[in-house]
Amino acid sequence: MQQPPLRQSQQRQLEAQRQLRRRIGLAVLVTLVLTGIGVWLSQQDFSRWLPEKTEAAAAPAAPMSATSTNAVRQQTAQAPERETPEEIDQFSFYRDLPSMTVEVDARPLPVRLEQPRRVLAGTFRRRELAEKELARLRRLGFERLQLASFKKNGVTYYQLRTPPLDNRLKVNLRRNRLQKAGARVLVVRVPRAVKGGG
Repeated sequence: MQQPPLRQSQQRQLEAQRQLRRRIGLAVLVTLVLTGIGVWLSQQDFSRWLPEKTEAAAAPAAPMSATSTNAVRQQTAQAPERETPEEIDQFSFYRDLPSMTVEVDARPLPVRLEQPRRVLAGTFRRRELAEKELARLRRLGFERLQLASFKKNGVTYYQLRTPPLDNRLKVNLRRNRLQKAGARVLVVRVPRAVKGGG
């Protein structure tokens, strides 16, 4: 099937659209190139190409004889740059810090928790997935994990969890070990009616 020939006005419109697309493409390309150059320039260190400021350069220029020029060259070659008192004071904390004492009014966190916690190692909708994950974690040494189920909004969920723990260090240790084993971990408080062990 052959398309009918386009009218002249339609051809002009198509050509104008093509030119507009070309111009926009060119503008985008130029913008990207200039942005790239700007980023590159911002990361360069141009200070190495600038002349260094010295005390002689900062002072007004006075005519010098050949002998005085040689004397200045010898002095600058022999005398190393010395730190000003401001620069020395700026880093005095290295000297002062060992002799300082810092008193902190802070109480350490208690190890025993007021309310026991459980470490959850996953929640599943299908029992077989929960049992498969439980078997995997038990092979890795998590023998005390329990499989529990609960209903929410008419849906039964299966949860892998530790027994209640009342020791903050044990909670953190179990959480970290389960995370390293690849479990999706969450620490939750146990309602007060449930008493925990360690």
